[in-house]
Amino acid sequence: MVIRQSRPFAYGRFVPVPPTPSGYVSLEPPLPPSVAIEILREFSTSELIGKVYTKGPAGGWVPVDPGALKDQDWYDYKEKGWHVRFDMEPTGRWDVLNFRIESDERGPYLAAALRYASPQ
Repeated sequence: MVIRQSRPFAYGRFVPVPPTPSGYVSLEPPLPPSVAIEILREFSTSELIGKVYTKGPAGGWVPVDPGALKDQDWYDYKEKGWHVRFDMEPTGRWDVLNFRIESDERGPYLAAALRYASPQ
C-alpha cells in the first residue's frame, strides 16, 4: 500500500537581481505569487530544496517542465550568472543557490535549493 504524504508549499516569485558595483539591487515592484515551491527536504530552518511550480494556462499550479526552461526568464538569468532570489510570502527573501533537474515517480522536474537571506 502506498501512502501519499501531503507536503507544504511556499508561494512567491523568482526575481533576477542584476549585479552592481555596490552589491545587488532589485528594481522589481511587489507582484502576486507566480511560483510555488513544494518543500521536499529541509536541512534547517533556513535551507531547503523544493519542486518548482508555475501557474498553468487554466490558472492552477503545474510543475515546471524541464524541457521548457528556456521560457522562464528567471532561469535564463541564473544560467547567465545573475543572482536570483525567491521572494517568499510572507517570510521574505531567499537566495536561490541552484536549480537542478530531479525526478520522482511522475518523471523529471525542476528543483531549487534555497537559503534564507532576509525579511522583506
